[in-house]
Amino acid sequence: MKLLSLLFLIIVLSVETEYAQLTETKGNILRIDINKPEIDLSDTLGSWFDKKEGPLSSTNYITRILNNNDTNYIFGVEGDYHDYLTSWGRTAFYFYNENTKEKIFYFGLAVLFDVIWEPYLSIDNDLLQIENGNWFSFGIRGNCFIDREDSVYEYRSYFGNEPLFTSVIGKVKDHYLLAVKRDTTYPTYDYYIANLSNSPKIQFISQIKLNYNHEDFDLPSRIEQVNDSLYLLKNEISTALYLANLNDSTLTIIKELKNNFYYSWIFQDNTLFYTEFNGEWNFIKEEFDLSSLTFINKEIILDRITGYFRYDNNYFVTLSNDSLTVYNYQLRQIVNQYNLTNIKYKDSFILSSPYIYLHQILTITDVNNENAKPTQFTLYQNYPNPFNPSTTVSYELKEASYVTLKIYDILGKEVTTLVNQYQQPGKYNSQFSISQTNGRQVLNSQLSSGVYFYVLRVRDSSSSDKPESSEFQKMKKMILLR
Repeated sequence: MKLLSLLFLIIVLSVETEYAQLTETKGNILRIDINKPEIDLSDTLGSWFDKKEGPLSSTNYITRILNNNDTNYIFGVEGDYHDYLTSWGRTAFYFYNENTKEKIFYFGLAVLFDVIWEPYLSIDNDLLQIENGNWFSFGIRGNCFIDREDSVYEYRSYFGNEPLFTSVIGKVKDHYLLAVKRDTTYPTYDYYIANLSNSPKIQFISQIKLNYNHEDFDLPSRIEQVNDSLYLLKNEISTALYLANLNDSTLTIIKELKNNFYYSWIFQDNTLFYTEFNGEWNFIKEEFDLSSLTFINKEIILDRITGYFRYDNNYFVTLSNDSLTVYNYQLRQIVNQYNLTNIKYKDSFILSSPYIYLHQILTITDVNNENAKPTQFTLYQNYPNPFNPSTTVSYELKEASYVTLKIYDILGKEVTTLVNQYQQPGKYNSQFSISQTNGRQVLNSQLSSGVYFYVLRVRDSSSSDKPESSEFQKMKKMILLR
């Protein structure tokens, strides 16, 4: 055991000696009040950082911010990773009470995991707010409840013999439809209407059968109520939006309402709001007609949307070209437009009305060892990982080569191409962002949480049409956390 530990230490030290490089970005969270015309630069919360020293990476970034009873709760992710030891790493989720200054960890993974594909695989980190606390859903990895006194209750689907709920599908009247994993070795699920008002205790009211044909991996992922018995239904890997009937014992699909529908959406007052990409991003409104059971009166509320965007039940916010625009789409008017020219920030934000939160950059350190030249082709672990909304993929070329760098989903479908060109020797950084587009191809804004793969292929020819000349190929995985 001592010999193995010594060998591990030698490997780490030798790698760090070969790649003497430090890059670090630090900042805080700038809070912007939507109802005020100017940004208060003194209104900041918490802190975050991205750090990479040789092959060692560490990160601390914010995923969401809540305000309960005038207390700010900052929810974030910490992680430590090693480029060469892909099974070594730590991912920890925490919340920080700004009043008590106490940081509490509520979920963690010791390593980046390898599991078979199955429903509810993603680390969703979905948030469900109820009267006495907050539920955080992590798919098959488990769930966590945090009460109003900051007590943490964890529920792990893979620990113990009792079946535990895996995912909250949606609200059903005053209760919720839950997916429950009942077999720890095979993706087998039951569905229940449950009462969560006494959380962390869960009261299962009735079991629901899926009364329609479905595959093992095409199970309910989201449900929204239309009236007493009708619901909008999305299955996990389906690209269709369905109309379904739900009673005390069965969930039945009535008809398909939309095909090729894989966008995020909001349904309120019998109106569907969603983004759609047809060469450019548009924000769409459609009414649901109860007499014909179809959507009618399709209307483009916002067209030619650029940059990073998010929306909630009232606001559509865009970040593009150093401009942050807040649009109240219910009232059809711009609320505020902020100039960010003099502010350094990450190209993303958190929307939690009435506030917008920016990851403001305060310091950037980038120290390179100029004498260190690549001696081999190398693909590094993306950083940060898990990530949202963007991550950086780095690689090194020992000689001039034709390079392709592509992203794939867990089913092997190509998501996007980051690099496709001839490059000189050296180290390169390529950014992958969930707000990217590429011509008419729908890209990353609608990607779900989960595992993705990136593949680097290096050819010793300047021609991209000679696959037989390929001399290096490497694949690594990344985790998107939404």
